[in-house]
Amino acid sequence: ITGTYIRSITDPLVGHIEGLAYDGSNLFVRGTPIAVVDPVTGFVNHTIPNNGAGLPYGGTGLTYIGGNQLAEVGTDGSWQIISSIDGLVIDSGNNGLDMWGISYFNSAPVPEPASLAMWGLGAIGMVFAGRRRNRRNSTITS
Repeated sequence: ITGTYIRSITDPLVGHIEGLAYDGSNLFVRGTPIAVVDPVTGFVNHTIPNNGAGLPYGGTGLTYIGGNQLAEVGTDGSWQIISSIDGLVIDSGNNGLDMWGISYFNSAPVPEPASLAMWGLGAIGMVFAGRRRNRRNSTITS
């Protein structure tokens, strides 16, 4: 990846584009609707409904997350996973983050700070328990 300009394609939606995603063969151009574009020719193969148009600012980001799924995000932390085949919403939620773009998405929950602290204390306890056991089991030879 060099950043070298290769070519451009005409805006297939002739409007406000709010995100691009690439799945390895198709370019998804986020507008209303989402255009599924051949990146070599610029030809719009078909469109899928943009169910994320209701997200704040019409959704501000789009990314391909694998398995025929796209993730869309809004400026209030709202997100949704949609099918890249028919645009149907698969999952949705809100992470409370002010999102204006997206390049990667994981909908797995983020642990609470208290849970992380307890995990850390448990790990520290395991280290000390292991050190005590090693000292008790070691022998001194001369």
